[in-house]
Amino acid sequence: MFEAAVVARTERSITNWCQPNKMGVARLDHYFDPNERKYFISSQSIEAAIQEEKAKSSKPIQPIDAQAFPKPSEALENVDKHYLEINTRGVREL
Repeated sequence: MFEAAVVARTERSITNWCQPNKMGVARLDHYFDPNERKYFISSQSIEAAIQEEKAKSSKPIQPIDAQAFPKPSEALENVDKHYLEINTRGVREL
């Protein structure tokens, strides 16, 4: 069903979706048969997962603004200036 919807996922990722997350809720509704060691997944949950994956892939990727992050050398200069000001204040007080 995933391949037919052009949302290819590995068997391992689908198996992981059957496992409970940190909150104890599985992403897919399923039944695990211990005798056959297979997951039986409901078609409604598969359709919901396919729609969710399509929505994730259709979101446009936002470019990162290079000016939002200082260059490593600029960041160190600002830190050095800050500590220098703190140290000179401390020396003046002494």
